[in-house]
Amino acid sequence: MIPVYDKEGNKIKEIELPEHFKYEIREDIVYKVFRAYMLSHRVPYGSYKYAGMEASAWTSKRRYTYRSSYKRGISRVPRSIFAKIAGNFVWITRVIPGSVKGRRAHPPKPEKDWYRKINKKEKRLAILSAISASSNLDYIKNRYTKSFIYLSEAINTFGLPIVISNLEELKKAKEYRDLFNKLKIINFIEYVKENKKQRAGKGKMRNRRIKKYRGILFVLSSDSQLPKVSIDGVEFSKVDQLNIEKLAPGGKLGRFIIWSEKAIEDLRNLYIWNYKMDVKDVILYAELTEKDMYLLDKYNKVVFIVNRSSTKKDIKEAVEKLFNVKVKKVNTLIDYKGRKKAYVTLEKEYKAQDILSKLGLI
Repeated sequence: MIPVYDKEGNKIKEIELPEHFKYEIREDIVYKVFRAYMLSHRVPYGSYKYAGMEASAWTSKRRYTYRSSYKRGISRVPRSIFAKIAGNFVWITRVIPGSVKGRRAHPPKPEKDWYRKINKKEKRLAILSAISASSNLDYIKNRYTKSFIYLSEAINTFGLPIVISNLEELKKAKEYRDLFNKLKIINFIEYVKENKKQRAGKGKMRNRRIKKYRGILFVLSSDSQLPKVSIDGVEFSKVDQLNIEKLAPGGKLGRFIIWSEKAIEDLRNLYIWNYKMDVKDVILYAELTEKDMYLLDKYNKVVFIVNRSSTKKDIKEAVEKLFNVKVKKVNTLIDYKGRKKAYVTLEKEYKAQDILSKLGLI
């Protein structure tokens, strides 16, 4: 059980902690998923395709021709004319890597694909590990090495994780500053503001002028509207939009998170494997094409368009409950339109035509 506090910092009740906060913390999976996330969001860049290759650097290899290098005792590399003395050319190497104004040997290429695929289960496990680490004091100490002294009073007073009731009602920056005073984290917010630094180098010209700590994350319910306030050291997110970059910036676990009570309730049905979808949300509609009619007659199969997040087990249970039949096998695929198709084979004692007749398709 964990305490729930109101906006004045007073304890009002206790609720059961979701199992997300009890998962094993896998640092290796978190780093792998974070690395893939950053690579997949990398902006393509590269040099000009013909950079260093546009010099007039042609020389003839034949005798008695203009700009000939024949019998000069020089290598056959591209050369441009540097000077002309007494009818003879003085050349200087161009184009090749290592030459003045030449091309780079292996420049970055904008067409390179940096995308890295991550399995759904690994992505979920990384999120669960990050949520679990957010309530672990050792990980928070390790992340906030210099600024932990400004968080220790709030942690000792309110514990981990901190849950606030009706947090979604706060809309203005002034209301959040009052909450910071009640939760005793105002010194941490001031520390983040004072330690903003201007970035060195060309990053200043690339929309990365300021370096600052990511600070505290406020997690609100799925159906809430995020407040339009800008406070240094404070970020907001809906509970169904959490990702590894928000929960573990830099791939480092232990972010200090303040949850709303509604977000905790929404969290119980998110990011876990034992969550069962409602049968009415699994099956969207039945499909009936010429090919589907062939499968219906020959193999006793029915084709459904289903929710993309549903599993074969969810589909089987939904069909059996909705139509009072026994399912032998379920096959799924994603078609070219991005829809998830389920080919449901029924047991011999049940007929697929009965399902379509109930739906009014035949």
